[in-house]
Amino acid sequence: MSEFDIHRRENPRILLLFWVSLAAALFLVLGLVWRQLIAKEAFDQIEKRQIERRILKPGPRGNIYDREGRLLVGNRPHYSAVVYLDDLRPEFRKEYSKVIKHSRKEIAETHNLSSNPPKPNY
Repeated sequence: MSEFDIHRRENPRILLLFWVSLAAALFLVLGLVWRQLIAKEAFDQIEKRQIERRILKPGPRGNIYDREGRLLVGNRPHYSAVVYLDDLRPEFRKEYSKVIKHSRKEIAETHNLSSNPPKPNY
């Protein structure tokens, strides 16, 4: 039975599995440290780009005419705007709550004025 004993400490397959698992765990921890501590600035820039929408104004082009002098493509002005979503959210919430309150009040008035109000179906 000694030559078929699989519970030896020197089993190379178990040791290989242990070292591969340890290396994979170390790789994951180092990757996490890299992303969270070292490459933080790059992710801050990505976050800033996501909350800031840029609409760029294309360059001016001339008019394009056909061979008989008719205008095919004109040049109209384009405008760009920058909207910061974090700055927009408080105003949006206030306006949204006003609209919701007004709608609820209209529904309540319609319900109270109706001679045959609808019955809830629950």
